[in-house]
Amino acid sequence: MAESKRTVGPVTVAAGGGSVVGYAAATVIVWILAQLGVDAAEIEDAIAVLLTVAGTVLGGWLVKPGTGKRAIE
Repeated sequence: MAESKRTVGPVTVAAGGGSVVGYAAATVIVWILAQLGVDAAEIEDAIAVLLTVAGTVLGGWLVKPGTGKRAIE
């Protein structure tokens, strides 16, 4: 039985990175709202989910499959 080495493709890496950036952006937005005196505790999770999904989709969309290069050049 031949062993094949599995690797993570560039689109997956970009999507993962985008999700991290999206969650970080959500954290910053909630912090800014707290500094402005707005209690965002009830919508904190929703903001995090929306921005994480947006970051994931955007990160995966920007990278062409198999190339690792940006789609927008």
